[in-house]
Amino acid sequence: MQGMSSTLATSLATRLPVIASDRYNQSIASIQSDARLVAVFAPIVSRLCLAEAESQTSAWDITPLIDAWSLLIPEFERWQLDEHVPSSE
Repeated sequence: MQGMSSTLATSLATRLPVIASDRYNQSIASIQSDARLVAVFAPIVSRLCLAEAESQTSAWDITPLIDAWSLLIPEFERWQLDEHVPSSE
């Protein structure tokens, strides 16, 4: 702040709490969004890990994973709508 004009420094000092608060709120919203997305996929994480391990060692049966995955699609689409994330289609 040494090289700033007093007007600019005063303006920045006045807005700083608002800026910090806005960034804090944005961070919290982002963390909450990420947490909701993790919750969507949490039910099949263990199956994904198992499928990955099996794919490295042998042929594996993906039917249980596909069945579980299809149950997640509505939840993921709901998350996309809530977050206003553009679809990958």
